[in-house]
Amino acid sequence: MKRLTALAIALSTAVVACAVPSAYLFSGRMSGSLGASDFESAEFLIKVTSDTTLLVLNAFGDPALPVDSPSTIWIAGVGTATFSDSANCSVFYNQGNSIVGFGKFNGSDYLDVQTALGPTYDLASSVGPITGTALSVVGFQNVSTNMGELDVIASSVPEATFQAVVPEPSSLMCAGLGVALLLHLKRR
Repeated sequence: MKRLTALAIALSTAVVACAVPSAYLFSGRMSGSLGASDFESAEFLIKVTSDTTLLVLNAFGDPALPVDSPSTIWIAGVGTATFSDSANCSVFYNQGNSIVGFGKFNGSDYLDVQTALGPTYDLASSVGPITGTALSVVGFQNVSTNMGELDVIASSVPEATFQAVVPEPSSLMCAGLGVALLLHLKRR
């Protein structure tokens, strides 16, 4: 029993200390071009993956998560493209103005969405989907992807939806404890 308790404590500590992979999703409709393909009022889905252990304040003092894996954009009728400069991007939340966005870390924004999340949201918990006014897509010009340059017509995105999917650390800990218990039972 002492071995099981020690193993459970060790695993739960390791699970809590590990990164929590999270998905940040932006969706809506947009017009523009991707490589040689033009699209008009097409549905899109941007998927950004990061982990909450990377949470920092950007140059503007807002919570930001640098992107730690390739980010993608799916456009109906065109396909899925991977942003070439994902490593230089981030998801951020302007707490003073309730704006969530995706763009270059400490640089130009690709997409900003006005939300009603309030001043305490910090990207470390699940939220949404929340639909709001799209404020900026001006930075979505000459963006390099594996399918060619992405150019979005700024006025073509009237609103967008944001959703954060962040696993709870407690559920990860429970999974770790379950694995520890199964390993212990298997040894018997």
